[in-house]
Amino acid sequence: MQQTLEDLLVKTKLISPPQLAVAQRDSEATNKSLAETLIEMGFVDDRQFAEWLAGATNIPMVDPLRAEVISDIESHLPAEIARQHQIVPIDVDADAMTIATVNPLDKV
Repeated sequence: MQQTLEDLLVKTKLISPPQLAVAQRDSEATNKSLAETLIEMGFVDDRQFAEWLAGATNIPMVDPLRAEVISDIESHLPAEIARQHQIVPIDVDADAMTIATVNPLDKV
């Protein structure tokens, strides 16, 4: 069974259970992702969260791509879908696309 983001946050002690509870309530009230809420509330910063998530999931972190690389591959994924799922293409082969996401534990 795959662990949830919430399980990992508390298990690895990135945040405390009370912080998680506050962030979950705010996330639901504002209709924002938990990751975005944690960062906005100052419980973690965006780089710290990205590094933690990469380590916790053994999924490599991708640093921002250069603008010219993005423009070449973004034509393969409509912007509306990318925004909706918070993903960005990082590589395109003939029949496969590699994407990066804010939270790889999200179920799309």
